[in-house]
Amino acid sequence: MNASVRRKGTPELSPVKGRFPPCDRAGSGRRACYAGPPMTLRIRNLTLHRQDSVPLLAPFEMTILPGERVALVGESGSGKSLLVQAIFGVLPPGLRQGGSLEAFGLPLAHPGARDGLRQRMAWMPQDPLSALSPLVRIQDLLALLPGVHLGESRSQALRRMAPLLERLDLPRSKAFLRRFP
Repeated sequence: MNASVRRKGTPELSPVKGRFPPCDRAGSGRRACYAGPPMTLRIRNLTLHRQDSVPLLAPFEMTILPGERVALVGESGSGKSLLVQAIFGVLPPGLRQGGSLEAFGLPLAHPGARDGLRQRMAWMPQDPLSALSPLVRIQDLLALLPGVHLGESRSQALRRMAPLLERLDLPRSKAFLRRFP
């Protein structure tokens, strides 16, 4: 796997891969299983250029197989956000994209292909203002993704997240969870 992105004068961008623990198909509620087609994401020769042909992302290749998780690691300006924006189809206006993106065996240019991708992948932006809505309570933000991806209720998600809040030295009180970020 060639997994590097270079822009002149910037360091390499590298994916750090890991594997998810197996899901529980017996129904104990530990982790939900997805019954659809196996999730694969293939990025081949992805390039991004400004309208004036200035390269922003050098050719990038990566394959993510079922059960793998990836964290993109690189210095500021190395192309992490642009890569993820290209995958999710939300590039800023004025950028040209080359290469191919494929998920579930379908090109992401195919109508509706990104719908399945958005249901099974998460993007955590670096900018907290774009990640945390000041209009949504902390408890609702914490429960959002477990609700979407695992079908958990807010109370189930908050119970499961209590040890994580404790590990981070964050309060677990109802008053804290009802606050806005």
